[in-house]
Amino acid sequence: LKKIFQGSQEEVVVDLPVACTKCAGTGAKDGNISDCGECNGQGKVRMRQQVGPFVQDVVRDCPTCRGSGHQIDERCEACRGDGKEIKSSTLRFNIPAGAEAGTRLRMRGKGGPAPNGKGEDGDLFIEIEVEVHPWFERSNADLIMSLPLGYSDLVLGTSIKLEHIDGKELVLKIP
Repeated sequence: LKKIFQGSQEEVVVDLPVACTKCAGTGAKDGNISDCGECNGQGKVRMRQQVGPFVQDVVRDCPTCRGSGHQIDERCEACRGDGKEIKSSTLRFNIPAGAEAGTRLRMRGKGGPAPNGKGEDGDLFIEIEVEVHPWFERSNADLIMSLPLGYSDLVLGTSIKLEHIDGKELVLKIP
């Protein structure tokens, strides 16, 4: 990715999973799904286990539908029954000024699509990584720079031009 400056609005193009357009994220051809025959659409099955002389009833996710309560009669050809496809998306987000390395930005609804096309899409987290700069050091939200000056510059005064971190020219006047 390109260099991104804090306090700016950025636009990044990334490939993200989205719900399949042909099956609406269900994974079934034409979006047709039916109730699971094993659990009758409940998503849970009751099993009896015998442990020594004791009998115990256990409720588990249905192994056939994996707890969804639905089964796909015929898989979607476009996504092969996955319910997802990858598309390029343009994301626009603001990086807060003073953000530190490890800061996470959350974009609601921009993450993975809802399973089986039901529910809300997941969230996308963007983690900020701050690069080390050759001249500037960071002290919380402040930038610090050590500038070596000669004795004559300190006594007589001078004006120094530097390229700032955002590419603009910075003029320091030493009286």
